[in-house]
Amino acid sequence: MAVVNRALLVIVLSICAIKASAHGSDMPLHGGIVKIVGEMSFELVALDSGTEVYLIDDGDPVDSSSVSVSIKYGKGDGKTVIDLEPAGPNKFVASEVLPGNNMILVVVTLPDGVSRIGAKFSPLSDS
Repeated sequence: MAVVNRALLVIVLSICAIKASAHGSDMPLHGGIVKIVGEMSFELVALDSGTEVYLIDDGDPVDSSSVSVSIKYGKGDGKTVIDLEPAGPNKFVASEVLPGNNMILVVVTLPDGVSRIGAKFSPLSDS
């Protein structure tokens, strides 16, 4: 009986691990910071030459021609919105360099043109 219980426990834990990994990984693939919202993984890469965002939905690269991506930061009159351009199967880019001391919001507008998913990123530095 103990062997059967142990085998069932192993099976249940294996299923839980598979389901958890199906929702994306928080390991960056491009050297950025990863946030997971629902089944979508957002990777924000802040470069000296600009900004990149990579999107994975339920384990698959997001078709960059089917969604739009923008970045928002700042408050009030100092609020800035940057529209990113598609640059690959799941890659979006902008030439603007992100400030290090602002909360960053990455917003994906889904193919219906109305629905949005957003991910908040903490300030990139203390400067």
